[in-house]
Amino acid sequence: VWREPSKAVGDPGTPEGNTAIIERLTEEFWNQKSISVLEETHSADFIAHNPAVRGNPFDFESYKRICLAYMAAFPDLGAVNAEVIAEGDKVVTRWIATGTHLGKFGDAPPTGRPVRFEGITIYRVADGRIVEEWWSYNLLGLLQQLGVAPSMW
Repeated sequence: VWREPSKAVGDPGTPEGNTAIIERLTEEFWNQKSISVLEETHSADFIAHNPAVRGNPFDFESYKRICLAYMAAFPDLGAVNAEVIAEGDKVVTRWIATGTHLGKFGDAPPTGRPVRFEGITIYRVADGRIVEEWWSYNLLGLLQQLGVAPSMW
């Protein structure tokens, strides 16, 4: 369920500048595992919308905890932005993530299986920081690859 948007306001920046922030997040956080980049790119009043996660929407500390849980479950997790569209204060990415399930993921013990999943994230930027994100990704497909959800067909 999507909730009310963040009330954070500020300079919307430029599509090019906002895209650079998102590309930095993808490369330095998701691919290089630089945890400090999360705090450098996100606002203190950040809100994340992810219907797949209990407590949606959630604040920055919860978002950080969830991101780190993905990294613990898939230590070699990497992402690529297959498409990026930017307009005004928003940047939309269609991304592809790959990794190996080497740590606990929710209730699923490590399987050693390689995974690949895709999603779309909408980012909103104000004053040079991400203030809001909306996530939609193939969690069912990821769980099926881990063998914890049945294949539908």
